[in-house]
Formats: sequence, structure tokens, C-alpha cells
Amino acid sequence: KNFLLEKYPSKDMNFSLVYENGMYNIGPLSDTDIFYAREFDIKTCKKHIGIAIDTDNYIQKNGNNINDKSLIKDVYTLSLSVEKDLYSNLKDF
Repeated sequence: KNFLLEKYPSKDMNFSLVYENGMYNIGPLSDTDIFYAREFDIKTCKKHIGIAIDTDNYIQKNGNNINDKSLIKDVYTLSLSVEKDLYSNLKDF
């Protein structure tokens, strides 16, 4: 009640967290949400109602070129790990 002020009825909400290797956002998603157009600009994308998890992650390795395949793989693996952890923690919410 203290967090959601009654005189400002909410239409949408989003939780954002910045951590050591990136950030993530979690929020409700409707089938008309602009998130789909922004993140999945594909006409055949099947839209659902639910919870969106959006992560941005990075790894700093001195001496590695940003296009180094091993660095790209490490960031991809980190991103999947973060998303899996968030999903696992939220699936029974």
C-alpha cells in the first residue's frame, strides 16, 4: 500500500535491478505490449500474456577483443544462466 500510491492508479509496472555484470528487468507483458515490437520485430512472433524477463549482461576481460568468439560465448552463457535463475525463482510466484 505504501509502495503503490492509491491516488496514482498504475497501468503498468517494471522491476529493474543493476548488478555487477549487467542488469535485468522483470514486468508484466500483454499481447499488445510494445516490448514485442522493440525486442521481437518478427511478424510471425506469437504473442502471449505473461511476465517478461529482459537481461543485459557483460563480462570484462582485459586484452580480449570485443568480437572474440570466446568472449561472446561467455556473455551468452552468462545471460542464459541469469535468465534461468530468474525464471526458476519466479515460476511459482
